[in-house]
Amino acid sequence: MIQTLYIICHGQSESSLQGIVSGGIDTSLTEKGREDAKKAAEKITKEVDVLFYSPLKRAKETGGIIAKELGIENVQEAEDLRERFYGDIEGLTSAEAAPLITKYFPTKGKNWKIEAPNIESYPAVINRIKDFMEWLQERHSGQVVALSTHEDMGQMLRAVMEGLTWEEALELPPMQNGEVLEYEL
Repeated sequence: MIQTLYIICHGQSESSLQGIVSGGIDTSLTEKGREDAKKAAEKITKEVDVLFYSPLKRAKETGGIIAKELGIENVQEAEDLRERFYGDIEGLTSAEAAPLITKYFPTKGKNWKIEAPNIESYPAVINRIKDFMEWLQERHSGQVVALSTHEDMGQMLRAVMEGLTWEEALELPPMQNGEVLEYEL
């Protein structure tokens, strides 16, 4: 079993600053996003054996900054950590996407997008994460592992780690840019 798991939400990205629905859109960090990543590194208190990052630039950059700050040598890309696919609304501004979104899940912290043309469902995301976590447990038992990922992925990782449904995970406060969650296993 993994000893400690860190879940890290990437720093502020150019697209989120512009109000664009990112999903699988590859976008870089802003200057603030790079600072978010440095601050995230300060929150990691244990020596990390391996850091995995989403293949999308914003999470990859965040992971790279953290690895440099902490001297982590084992840094790997993990396709399963990519952000949820937002289908036909990816690349649109929130205002442009609104007419295409047919269902939201409103919470205190956010109106989560549930249904839109070709959007990846939260149950599908959880299945992807469960498969990844099984793989991770098999290969990194006894290690401290860090995951540089995205807001929706962070919420669904929380669901898997805490035994929650996707609905319960969305009721938790949304992960913020540069936020770090720590799980002792």
